[in-house]
Amino acid sequence: MPLYEEKLISPLAIRFSQARVRPTFRDGRSIEAAIEQIQAQPCNIQASGGRYTLLLHAPFPPIEVISSPPRSSDGIEDKRLQEASHWITFDNRRLCCLQQAAATHWPHIAAAVGRV
Repeated sequence: MPLYEEKLISPLAIRFSQARVRPTFRDGRSIEAAIEQIQAQPCNIQASGGRYTLLLHAPFPPIEVISSPPRSSDGIEDKRLQEASHWITFDNRRLCCLQQAAATHWPHIAAAVGRV
């Protein structure tokens, strides 16, 4: 039984966990090379995040994301803020590639498979 669920998520709705992204993957491939390998397939999918018109297929495993509720300025969680949670990933290079590919196809709404 997997510890995650795969769902479609817009890369533009995911936040980075770090301020900087390294320009190469561990295998030596550059971010630019990975972006060129991402394929966009037309689709018409209604998902919980909205209606997607493109599905991005990347040359790397699905991005892993977590849902994180924002905190109030005093550091105490508020019930209203919990409803406004956002997606965060530690796969910053993958997110960078997917976001750039999604932005290239704007105004189409792109989705990618994410592991939640």
